[in-house]
Amino acid sequence: MPELPTVLLDSNEAHESKQLIHNLREFYGPDKVVVAPLPVDIALYTDRGEHLIERKVVPNDLVSSLSDGRYNKQFRLVRDCSGGGAFLFEGTMNFHPETGKVREGARFRHFTYKQWVGLRMSIMASGIMILDSPGPAWTPATILEAYNWFSKEKHDSMSRRKRQPYDWGVPTGKEDATFALQGFKFGAAQARAAWKEFGTVRDVIMADPENLEQVPGVGPATVKKMQDILDLEVGPND
Repeated sequence: MPELPTVLLDSNEAHESKQLIHNLREFYGPDKVVVAPLPVDIALYTDRGEHLIERKVVPNDLVSSLSDGRYNKQFRLVRDCSGGGAFLFEGTMNFHPETGKVREGARFRHFTYKQWVGLRMSIMASGIMILDSPGPAWTPATILEAYNWFSKEKHDSMSRRKRQPYDWGVPTGKEDATFALQGFKFGAAQARAAWKEFGTVRDVIMADPENLEQVPGVGPATVKKMQDILDLEVGPND
């Protein structure tokens, strides 16, 4: 039987989910689950390093964190952790078919389908895994599933069969890169030129803007459009 993961759970999350702590310790053992102040919801440790997971209940928690700046800080932490991280989106986004705005009321009227797609693409292109759950997702089974995804053996075997989001950081071919960068408002020719210059989608979106603007055909306007997606902001909540 493989060694079970060490789980660190944010104390704020633990305060709201005492039953989860009980279930986790019963499932993994009391010495495998530690509660401590964390900048994200949960940290797992495998042979590949530290893995940070941030859960966002949609739309409430997600839109609030975009408004107050928490999301950008959490995004950088999850992106830069040593073993690879994930965002777990809990719930369902429901957009109006005509306006493209979230249906949940005036409090979230600033958040649109376009922003939702842009946010998800920026997450995937930055090498972060996305987990989606239509209902409550913080269970021992979910955490074990994430551990299996992050463990080296699981990652290696899955990546041979199907490319996962965290493989977007390696060269995957001109057509894949073109498709991904078009989601960041690049034209097809611009996307191919940028990929040829920088080598990976991740390197393109993380490039210094001045260097990216020097790529033939790209220019400041395209870089600005990409930055608007990456630096996603929404208006204040009412």
